[in-house]
Amino acid sequence: MENVMAGNPRKATLFQVVRMLLWAFAGIRKREEHDKIEVRPVQVIIVGIIAGAVFVGTIVSVVLFITRRRLLIGRFSNKRSNKCRN
Repeated sequence: MENVMAGNPRKATLFQVVRMLLWAFAGIRKREEHDKIEVRPVQVIIVGIIAGAVFVGTIVSVVLFITRRRLLIGRFSNKRSNKCRN
């Protein structure tokens, strides 16, 4: 507590770095929190790469899930409509 009052920020934990980076992705920044902790650039780079990969992986997974589901529904509906036509 004395270090924070004297102007010496404490080292950031992994949770604090992740939280800070996620808020940065959203475009929101709390100045008072950043002044209290010391974040090394390596921490930000590593957490940023991991968070970006998770974000891209989530988007790709959702798109693949939706398109595969649509293809499966389309295949079943085409077979049914072909049987009805004959």
